[in-house]
Amino acid sequence: MAIKITKLPADTSWYARIDLDEKEWPPLDEDDDWFNRPIRQWVYDNCYPGIFFAAKGWILFEREEDVMQFMLTWG
Repeated sequence: MAIKITKLPADTSWYARIDLDEKEWPPLDEDDDWFNRPIRQWVYDNCYPGIFFAAKGWILFEREEDVMQFMLTWG
């Protein structure tokens, strides 16, 4: 898995952003129900609240602990 982690500036409310590549997050098409993708479901089940998930395949995390847990599971 080629996950890119970007630590965000301290003056934002977000700790880090994770960018998923096309293998983990294939491009969306008109039949895609991206709400039910396994990575998104895992994030909401294990890290909510304190996250923002974009349809284009990046995730914002408020807490460092959530980023570490994500990487242990998906990295």
